[in-house]
Amino acid sequence: KNSEGHYRLITNGGELQIYDQTDSRQPFTIDSSGQIGIGTSTPASLLSVSDGGNTGFEFIPQHSNTRNILFSYDRGSSAYRSLDIDALDVHFNMGGTEKVRIDSSGNVGIGTSVPGAKLQVIGSTADNSAHSVLIRDSSNASTFSVRNDGRVDIPGAAVLGSTLSVASTSTFSD
Repeated sequence: KNSEGHYRLITNGGELQIYDQTDSRQPFTIDSSGQIGIGTSTPASLLSVSDGGNTGFEFIPQHSNTRNILFSYDRGSSAYRSLDIDALDVHFNMGGTEKVRIDSSGNVGIGTSVPGAKLQVIGSTADNSAHSVLIRDSSNASTFSVRNDGRVDIPGAAVLGSTLSVASTSTFSD
């Protein structure tokens, strides 16, 4: 923008630039390879949005790898930055179907869009041999599991001398 409050449109070496003449800065660039920079004159990916320095986010569509990447990155220090997401609820969708939700109370639901606890997991099948929760160690051995029928397995608990307390009348069977 000049003294009348306008921006200048410049073509320079195959780049399209919008230049703020009053503040002597270039807030928008499309470089010769088609990469777009907002707040940067040297976009590092298809879409780079910067705070005017090195920190910002980059959007990189990768059709050949069947994915898209979103970086929160600082090019000056070559370090990843925190990415804050502010929303009422956050939904994680896979293939157009919601798989995980974090609601406004901080509850996490896996397999449910209405989590009723800090973590609620709903199995994806009625098959009682399938697991709703499965925890494995670094050698891929099961250390804790909960099946869809409610059966809890803690392999090796007796060997390790651990105590399992149940605070209700229960029937245990193998």
